[in-house]
Amino acid sequence: MWRPVRWVGSIGLAFGLSGSVAHAMACMTPELRASVAAVYRQAYEGFLDGALAAMRELADRSPDCPILQAYWSDLLQWQLLNRWIHEDVRRDVEEAFQTATDRVIRQARKRRPDRVHDPEEAFAYAAAYLLRAQWYGFLERWWSVVEPLRRGKAWLDRAYELDPRRPEVQYYMGVYLYVLDRSSWVFHVLRWLLAIPGGDRARAWGLLEQALSRPGPLQGEMRVVATGFLQYEGRWLEALDQLRQIRTDYPENPFFHFWEGLFYERVAVDYERAFQVYQAIWERARSGADPRYNRWVAFQARYRMGYAAYKLFRFHDAEQYFRDVLAMNDRDPPWVIPWTYLALGNLYRDWGRFDQARDAYSRVLQLPPVVDARARASAALREDYTVPYWQVYPRYVQGRVRLAERSIAEGCAYFERWRSTADDPVARLGLGECSLARGDTTAALQHFQAAVSLAGGPGMSWAQAKAALYLGMLYEASARDKARQYYTQVRAYPQVPWDIAQAAAFRKARLEHVGGAGEVHTAP
Repeated sequence: MWRPVRWVGSIGLAFGLSGSVAHAMACMTPELRASVAAVYRQAYEGFLDGALAAMRELADRSPDCPILQAYWSDLLQWQLLNRWIHEDVRRDVEEAFQTATDRVIRQARKRRPDRVHDPEEAFAYAAAYLLRAQWYGFLERWWSVVEPLRRGKAWLDRAYELDPRRPEVQYYMGVYLYVLDRSSWVFHVLRWLLAIPGGDRARAWGLLEQALSRPGPLQGEMRVVATGFLQYEGRWLEALDQLRQIRTDYPENPFFHFWEGLFYERVAVDYERAFQVYQAIWERARSGADPRYNRWVAFQARYRMGYAAYKLFRFHDAEQYFRDVLAMNDRDPPWVIPWTYLALGNLYRDWGRFDQARDAYSRVLQLPPVVDARARASAALREDYTVPYWQVYPRYVQGRVRLAERSIAEGCAYFERWRSTADDPVARLGLGECSLARGDTTAALQHFQAAVSLAGGPGMSWAQAKAALYLGMLYEASARDKARQYYTQVRAYPQVPWDIAQAAAFRKARLEHVGGAGEVHTAP
């Protein structure tokens, strides 16, 4: 439905767990509140199945207690939005989620917001409706979103009116205002046509910051959601600060562990650090010592290790990691096998092994359709490998693989031979990377400057963009203005690969946020 909802949805949006209660619901005793807090802590630590079972037991004991049903609904949705869940389990969880939200909504339909004077009761009704709206949104069932969203907002307004300082109400209101402000154009049209109250991003951040500033059981959940929003907005260094706190608070949760790796991979574009995180997850899962690091975690870690190794030009390692995932042959969740064949196809394509690439892409078309895997494979099979880019890039890859897997001397000799026949941006880029591998930053600087200055032939603009990225890294310590200029220059080249552009944007943002030089590492 909304991109920010997908961000938060992949983590599970926990709208619940009152930290401070001005007017207690009759069904919630101090002992029960302590039990709920313990269950949420269990979920934050990564024992979601156990937390679900414990919360269901509490909810089934008191089916007429709306706030308990809201808590149960919330934890069930964490599981629904968990991409690692088996499909047969997902069906059971979805049925339980509908049951839990129905229990609350049936009570809410007998009440009117202006007749309810308990903020926790109003909050429970809001939570049930809005959790259901979020789930429909995740499924992109647009019209189904409308009624629970409208009713949920009415109950949320009532809860806020009764107690505007309650952290969970501030948090929930902040998320509503943020998501509605950032929703897709489709939902903006629906909202306008149906007079659904809109969002307010500035007010949303104020509410989220107030809620996050108060101690209580919801601290972890608020930090997770705020981190997702910060990352979505491009406030990457702030997001990283929050993510580090999450990892400190819940170091044994495998999802947060993965999130750390994904941040380094997709945001910071630091594939070496990402690989190290995934390798740690893989080794922990393979040891079998922690049930949270299970088989599903293992093969996803292996897949991500393959992707990071591919980006680091350790192609033989990457090929083996992808083959390991295929050998596990676990077809649930169903996206794993098709996306692994896609990754193998991309690796063989970049390696210049076009027949093997076509074979891998063709395997995707033989598998059940998932997400856009078939569309991507079909597009790849139509790729024209006679265009200049595909005549140049695989040759560069051959040199980088030598540099990464064999020896610095062999990689450098390869690019020296290239330069002897054609002194072009790609040869100079490779020589600059060889110089970095040798620790000679002066020579690296000269080669990268030559790469951006030489006239690039067809299919070489990516090499000049990458050289500009390296120049930005090298100038961070001595000439920050120059570094910024080079990072800006990266986007000026045509058809810049996304990860080179993202690396430049992140490094520039880091320079502004931190003010000091960062480490010079292998560019994508």
